[in-house]
Amino acid sequence: MRINDDLILLLLKDGNKNAYEHLFQKYYHTLRSQACMLLKDSMEAEDQVQDLFIEIMDKKLADKINSNLGAYLKTCLYHKCLVVLNRKKRRQYQIEQYKLGCDDLVYNDQLEHRESERSVYQLLRNLSVQRLNVCKLVYLEKKKYKDAAVEMGITINSVKTHLRLANKALREELVGSKTYVMNVLYA
Repeated sequence: MRINDDLILLLLKDGNKNAYEHLFQKYYHTLRSQACMLLKDSMEAEDQVQDLFIEIMDKKLADKINSNLGAYLKTCLYHKCLVVLNRKKRRQYQIEQYKLGCDDLVYNDQLEHRESERSVYQLLRNLSVQRLNVCKLVYLEKKKYKDAAVEMGITINSVKTHLRLANKALREELVGSKTYVMNVLYA
């Protein structure tokens, strides 16, 4: 049985529970379609329509309706959807701003790391061939002094001397550029 809007509104103002059922049956699908068109998300649209009906029941909004019931419901739903769209727009803007900030940080980190690597490589190029080879074998390839000495054809004491002199030279060069060292070590 179909009831007109004026009768539904009158029953709502009187607190008749069946009036809510008639209101729901008459307007639910129309309002849900309107919300789907605005929000382009069927689940969110359904949530907004259900929230509207709950507000009408809980807050006794029927007392505030003085005009066309259908127009009132559509206008209320329209404003609820606008609030959701504005919230999504703000969130998307915040995400974009966050991404831009992260991209800048990563780019700056990469530039600093490359600069630090270049600085360390330049320092290593200043070492003699023997000292550089000893450093490579002992520090990078993790060979024991004895194995490095055998591979290079020198004594263990020569390996130790080359390492000591290489470390001393690197330390002296790096005193002025501590930030490069820290960047390389902690990168």
